[in-house]
Parts: sequence; structure tokens; C-alpha cells
Amino acid sequence: MHPDSSKAVLYGPRCLASIGAGILFPMPLFAVQARQKGDDVGIATSIQVFARSLGTAFGVALGGVIFQNEWTKLVDDNVMEKRIPITMAIPSSLAEIAYETIERFPEPVQEAYRWVYSDSMRTVWWVMMGLSIVGLLISLTARNDEIRGGLSGSQNFQDKTTSPKDGNTDFKESMAPHIMDKELFKSIKEKIKHKEKNEKYQSSHKYRVKS
Repeated sequence: MHPDSSKAVLYGPRCLASIGAGILFPMPLFAVQARQKGDDVGIATSIQVFARSLGTAFGVALGGVIFQNEWTKLVDDNVMEKRIPITMAIPSSLAEIAYETIERFPEPVQEAYRWVYSDSMRTVWWVMMGLSIVGLLISLTARNDEIRGGLSGSQNFQDKTTSPKDGNTDFKESMAPHIMDKELFKSIKEKIKHKEKNEKYQSSHKYRVKS
């Protein structure tokens, strides 16, 4: 990309990068969940979100460092070649907020800074593209997995503070497939019915003895 590039060149790659980032944003989460057991899905999801946030922070910092280093190098080169006067040299720490200052410079100096900006950003794009290619190659080594179990796990929300394991017969059956294995729920349900049946029998037996 150059200062005299067409709008298609300026905005086309940005649109493609945005579309790709939007498609890929949820994919790592599914890949992590597919490799976990039911009770570990919640923990794995939290770790993945934390790692993604940490990677985003490092990516922004890396891009800023590359841009500022290139800016310093290019501005120094332009000062040496007398395209930018030494009194109009802008340090890299002010590069991101120097637009209004550059607009007050003579046109030849403004043109030099336009090229400094474009060349600095081009270096950032090349480095990030290399990292993207490395990520693509690594993803080719991943195996195919399937997500099973839905929302099963011990970290889900429940309507009650207790569950059928604790003897709570008011536990909603509709929530069971999302909280525990179906076979486990079936066995717990049978135990609860058996317990209720014994309690009814004991209460009726006590009534007969009293009468």
C-alpha cells in the first residue's frame, strides 16, 4: 500500500482481514471444547478466553513496536536525505497523533511523511501476515474432533441450590440433560421414586399401627 494507491487496494485487504477474523473468532473455542470431558468444558473455556485476550494484548503491543521502530528508521533516513528538516522530525512516540502537526508542514514534507506512514504500516502487515501463515500451518496438524454432550458439565447454572443427588425432588427434569449424563439422571430418578415409595409405605404403616 502506498499513498497513491487506489481505494480498492487500501480497503480491500482490510475488509478481507475483518471477515476472516470474524469467522475465526469463535472457532478456537469450539476446538478447545471438543477435546475436553464434560466437567472440564467450563474451565477450558475460561482458559481459552484468557489466552485469546492475552494474545490480543501481545499482538497490539507487537504491532506498535514494529510501527514505531520503522517510523524512527524511515524518519532518520528522510532527515539524512534532507526530505524532512531536522526541526520537523517527529518522534515515533507521537506518530499516532501527529496528523494535525503534519498538516501544517510544507507540501513536500507532508508527502515524505505520507510515505513514512505507508511504509511503516506495510512492515506491520508483512509481519502479521507471516504470523498468520504460521498459525495456518499449525492448524493443519490439528485432528478432527466432534463436540458431544451439549452443555453437560458441573459448572452450569441450576434453578435450585440442590440437585437430585442431594435428594431434591423439585429438581426440574427439563434441566437434567444439560447438567448431567442421561443415564445418571435416570438412575437418580429411579432412586428418588424408590425413596418416595418407601416413605409412603412407612407413613401408611405407622397410621395402621396407631389405629
